[in-house]
Amino acid sequence: MKRTVLLFLVFVPLALRVAAQEPLVRVVANTNVGVYEVACGTESLVRLAEKAEPYLKLSCCLHQRGGERAAWMEPEKVQGAFDFKKGLATVVYAVARLDAAYELRGQRLECSVSLRNTSETAMEFNVRLLGLKTLLDYWNCQGESFGTAWGYSASGCKIGVFVHDDLSGEYRKRLADQDGFAPLSVKNRGARVARHPVVQSALLSDPGTLIAPGKRVEFKVSLTFGSEGADDIVLFARDFAASGIRNPMALNWPDRRPIGTAFIAQPNTGWTHNPRGCVIGLR
Repeated sequence: MKRTVLLFLVFVPLALRVAAQEPLVRVVANTNVGVYEVACGTESLVRLAEKAEPYLKLSCCLHQRGGERAAWMEPEKVQGAFDFKKGLATVVYAVARLDAAYELRGQRLECSVSLRNTSETAMEFNVRLLGLKTLLDYWNCQGESFGTAWGYSASGCKIGVFVHDDLSGEYRKRLADQDGFAPLSVKNRGARVARHPVVQSALLSDPGTLIAPGKRVEFKVSLTFGSEGADDIVLFARDFAASGIRNPMALNWPDRRPIGTAFIAQPNTGWTHNPRGCVIGLR
């Protein structure tokens, strides 16, 4: 007896719902309360303006004509404005004019700053660029011509901060406001006086990067947003490549002739068998 098995295929339509995924980085602007922020994921981590006033702020130290340095101060502010549509901030002081442009390109926030010294003396500066919310307590690093970088762990992502050129970056979480935003500042390289027993001190000293009267300095800071645990090399790949282009390796030494002699020991030890003290313990 043959049995016939009937196979019924029932097709049930499945309603596939594709949830719209929010971009990793986006601008959060509320002109009603004057807040302009950049969010990574669901939390705002960068603040550029609050109560319609730019977060941008200047502290400076003016040098007197005789070379004496005055105390650091916050100069008198004449006016300030933030253009929410263009991301432009302008603050005019009695001794300087400070302009900044903030542009979000994909997962990078480019901050371009211009500072003009309108006083009659040279100026050291410290610019509070933006408010940053991270898990880091403190960071201070000198750029040394090539730029300086640090990866900040934040809520839900990682922020790579790159200060270009020969400037210092500083972040102090203890100075955070009631919303948790702490200032990210950029300052010039200060003067350094070196004293050496043999070499002339002037050759090792550094006058620093001051702004002469009527002159202007321009600098840039880049913030790159990545996923939690992102490697710093990945975050700063573009910045490191740009630094290499600006500072190419140059070696013009075709004949390899000797260019100096290094004497590691003293010339007047008086030791017969080891006159320069090159061999430890042998006299």
